[in-house]
Amino acid sequence: MRIGFFTSVDGWGGSEMYLKSLMMRMGDMGHQAVLFGIYGTRLFEEAMKAGITCLSWRRSKWIGPAHAGGVSEGKSKGPHARRLRKCILRMSPSGVAHILCDASELAACLRLFSHEPVDVMHVNINEYYEVAGIACKLRGIPCLGMCCAFPGKNEGYRQRHLTRWIPKLHTAVASKSLACINAWQRLCDLSSHKCRFIWNGVDLQKFGYKKREPAAQGRPFRLLAVGRLHPMKGLDVLVRAIRLLRNKDVVLSIAGHGEKQHKEGLERLVSDLNLSSKVRFLGYVEDVVPLYRKTDCTVSASVAHESFGQTLIEAMACGSPLITSDFGPFPEINLHKVTGLVVPAHNTSHLAMAISTMMDEEGFRIQMGRRARERAERLFSQDRMIDKTVDLYAELAENQRQD
Repeated sequence: MRIGFFTSVDGWGGSEMYLKSLMMRMGDMGHQAVLFGIYGTRLFEEAMKAGITCLSWRRSKWIGPAHAGGVSEGKSKGPHARRLRKCILRMSPSGVAHILCDASELAACLRLFSHEPVDVMHVNINEYYEVAGIACKLRGIPCLGMCCAFPGKNEGYRQRHLTRWIPKLHTAVASKSLACINAWQRLCDLSSHKCRFIWNGVDLQKFGYKKREPAAQGRPFRLLAVGRLHPMKGLDVLVRAIRLLRNKDVVLSIAGHGEKQHKEGLERLVSDLNLSSKVRFLGYVEDVVPLYRKTDCTVSASVAHESFGQTLIEAMACGSPLITSDFGPFPEINLHKVTGLVVPAHNTSHLAMAISTMMDEEGFRIQMGRRARERAERLFSQDRMIDKTVDLYAELAENQRQD
């Protein structure tokens, strides 16, 4: 099969790592991957280096106007045309500007999908909608809409209508968790036979298990949070929970980067609460495996948007017990008092009590870490995720041929 992968995300996060892991394995399975993405992003550049066919429907806003050699983007518009288009969009009312942008994106997708035909298209959906789904319908391409976030707050009639309507055009709609696909099914009134979920996976060899030993005397209890510095992650709730544990010997390490404004806000909160000795910002960490192996417990206090929780299964594969909020899919991944503890989202005091329990009950904590690894091996392997996803591509392509 020739499988297309479409994304409109400019940055680098769990959804992009997910797409990369899928595309990199297609060749080994006898299939060909084609990326319809954004030139200048990390995903686009890494896919090109791996020899994957890459087509750009727009450039990243973080780079200049120059093209990369060998990157197909259809007919390139000159700099004067681009400046004129930007001026028109700035002068247009917001609703008109959005419609013009959607029309431009749809035209680019139709052109590129004709230029590089595929047997099935995988479209990543983030919060709202992707007009690539309309292009697939018009071109007769079977389309899997993969919902990579919980539905966002719909603002305005146009956005609300399109978010609910476009998924109906997809051949199938899927997500990485049952909680997320159920939310999209309710929002869009989708039939159950159209909806699927496939848990994400992790490379169990890379995130290898290491037997947990009792904490050494005289060192602090080590907590780890991995992810973007973003309000959805509930890091302010986590920092305030550490404040409630000021009399305990605990240190929280936060690995991740984010927008400057939010990072500075968290740093001010830590300073205002006099927690500089207990909360450490590590920035972006490329290789997080050593952190998972050294930590006593991995924590995620997310309060919104999460469709899965990739960092949770990475930690589980390394044998780390978890503390998570009860938002969305987290209770599916982290079983309460089996692989970790689950607390109400936004609840600082319950989170602090869960951390205290992990600190005080060492044997229980080590047992939960062992069970976390066993659960990761059984349900969250990357091979399992890729096999199930490719089977779904084949099903959609075969149904299209029969129709």
